[in-house]
Amino acid sequence: MSDLVEVLRDCIIGDEYSIPDDLNESIVLTEAGNRLKSKLIRKEDVPAKEAHLMCALSIGHDEVFIDVAATDISSLVSSISRQIREGLIRFPFIYWRHLYDAFSDQFEEEQDSLTSEETIKILNAIPTGVFQYGRFVIGPAGLSESTHTRALRFSKRVPAYHCSDPVCRDLHFVVLSTSHKAEINAHRHKLVRVLESNGEPEADWSGLAMELNRLSESHFGNHWISPMVTLLGDALSDEELTKLAASLGRPSIDGGRPELLESILQVSDQSIAAKLDELVTSGEITVPEGEVRRPVSTAHLRSGAYRLQPQLGTRGVRFVSGDQGLATLRERELIKKLYLTDNEHERHELDWQLRSVDGVSLETRLDEFLRTRSPQEALARLVLTRSSSAIAASEVVGLGDLDGMSDDELIARLAWKLGFEVDDADDSHATFWRQHEKLAATVQSWLGSGPGDTNEFKGQASTYFFSSKASLRRVWRLPLGRYSAITSRRHDRSVTTTKVIVDLG
Repeated sequence: MSDLVEVLRDCIIGDEYSIPDDLNESIVLTEAGNRLKSKLIRKEDVPAKEAHLMCALSIGHDEVFIDVAATDISSLVSSISRQIREGLIRFPFIYWRHLYDAFSDQFEEEQDSLTSEETIKILNAIPTGVFQYGRFVIGPAGLSESTHTRALRFSKRVPAYHCSDPVCRDLHFVVLSTSHKAEINAHRHKLVRVLESNGEPEADWSGLAMELNRLSESHFGNHWISPMVTLLGDALSDEELTKLAASLGRPSIDGGRPELLESILQVSDQSIAAKLDELVTSGEITVPEGEVRRPVSTAHLRSGAYRLQPQLGTRGVRFVSGDQGLATLRERELIKKLYLTDNEHERHELDWQLRSVDGVSLETRLDEFLRTRSPQEALARLVLTRSSSAIAASEVVGLGDLDGMSDDELIARLAWKLGFEVDDADDSHATFWRQHEKLAATVQSWLGSGPGDTNEFKGQASTYFFSSKASLRRVWRLPLGRYSAITSRRHDRSVTTTKVIVDLG
């Protein structure tokens, strides 16, 4: 019930929104809720339909206002679902570049917020958003129930544009607005006034619902996985999403990216990550050496206490933290699961492996060993010594089948999954990307004030184009064409723009 109320609270509505009868009829109020509703109608001149839904949206104050047992949840879901499909209640599609392009088309200047009219206009230009509240998935089909719960809630603060500062690479946010003229919102201040005059302290009913859903446990608990939708929505093509959905046994999808994401969210994140690993390993989804795909427009949507974000590389999916120390903590936890159990034989084996390390206890010696050894060296020493350790480590981090995997590849995959950076000796594009970053930094800081700046740019550019030539010839096997760089200054926003024109003949 709390999840459905949150859906109604968070959605965007237009000025003409009217509460459907089937929505109100599905919600039954408690005695306390009916008393509040009566007071709003008699003393505050709130229309009956708006008063009923306003009480429901507040869930409760000192007492709960919704009779959860008597409320017809299925009818409530049906009403919300129909309103989403008909566009009466709105959610924006924030993945990929739909919102970014729509904002660029409609607004020439940077903006911190949009009016309700501007918000509706931009929502009309993009698909229906995909979110999940508990087990309820929001998407183009309306509201559907997944067997796997997630917290993918919509915030009206959404990523929309890049600013004019040439040094800034951040994707900036704009705040969307719902209509305050619609009857349900126009009278909300009256509800607040009545509840504040009550004098009773407010109970945290939403917090209770979170405890019942055990969301707090997942927030601080399993830090090996996080919601996959940001990676899927931003870093996979429509063709790749179609392959993933088919491999997960989802039915054929008529539609595009929103419909694919909506369907895939019916499956657990563990299953999605495991299947995506299989597709990358088999080559059905190609991720070149050295490429790391990350969420772009949804990079801010990290999950849990560890602020996890999914990434995809040659070695599959991993979940990294904003805290660089998490990889080391994971490594330590993995080794403890393999050895530091109640089994004396396992502890004796670890004691033997760490016989050259000083310390007052086995745990202290393990910490010292992990501190003074590289991740690859430590994992090779403690994981590869026994097949049972390798299999157990694979299960913990989600490596899948180990058959045919070399020792070096096993350790590299383990390090990748734990969150360590893995050097790829076979990355043929590493030199190109290093030069790309250097040239980008030069362009962003270049003021064009003298010959020194121009010479610095020319020096970086010549090296960059040489790397580009080598990369293009490796990829396409084409003869060398003509390369030229044009630099120009846009005085309207003082942005230095570098355009690279590659003519392959």
